[in-house]
Amino acid sequence: MKKAVAQLLTGSTIEEDEGQVGFFAKMSRLFIYIAFILMGLGNWSDTKELITEGYQGFITHFTDRVEQKSLNTIRVGNYLAHVEANIGMPTIIKSSSINSALKYRYYKQDKYLLTLITEQQRVSGVVVHSLFNDSVILDRFAPQIPFTDLHLLTDSIESITQRSNDFFFDSNNLIYFMTTTGLGAAGMQLQLAAGFTEYDGQQDHFKSTLDELGQVLMLDETEKVAPLAKKLTVQAANFYAVYEIDEQIIADSLLTRYEFNAYFKD
Repeated sequence: MKKAVAQLLTGSTIEEDEGQVGFFAKMSRLFIYIAFILMGLGNWSDTKELITEGYQGFITHFTDRVEQKSLNTIRVGNYLAHVEANIGMPTIIKSSSINSALKYRYYKQDKYLLTLITEQQRVSGVVVHSLFNDSVILDRFAPQIPFTDLHLLTDSIESITQRSNDFFFDSNNLIYFMTTTGLGAAGMQLQLAAGFTEYDGQQDHFKSTLDELGQVLMLDETEKVAPLAKKLTVQAANFYAVYEIDEQIIADSLLTRYEFNAYFKD
């Protein structure tokens, strides 16, 4: 794992356009209409449960509102038990190879992979990866990046981390690249990282650039570093991290290709 630049944090809002609001208003009226029909056919408590489950299922499968709302509640400094009361237990837990006091907790959802970096019962870092989904209705989940108006998948790494010159990358155990930056007072003095990984299976073509970057760094050919890094930072980010620990911890928390496939590939 080699060094580069990035920064990130937690807390955002959900914006809805007029077309989306109108669509949900129509669907809400449809659910109410169905509820009245079912009320005439059976017990109200059963009908209420059915309608509630149906509406929640619709919101989950046809929008990203549930996922975004859930991520908005997870912040650096949270008590772990409070977070897991809302999101459940992790699929796997790993110890940090850099700091034995830290644990990496991985929570796989249909649309994203969440990693919480914890020390005892306190959240010290939050990492969110957008994952590929096979939905024919929704685009990929593009969560809003905390303390910004930017989003994964649509905004570039350099726009998120403000053209930072510090970066981390690898092309062997995992194809990834990330940069880091500070969030300042508006971001509670937290750090932000953004980058891409191969978890969605679409970054293989960056391996040659990453290999070349590693080569020029090893040979100390500093004049060649910036052009190569530029090729990578203009790419859209597919993960972000907000944290208060050392930036090397974020790189260390990334699952290798083999770990990700073993734990999370169907």
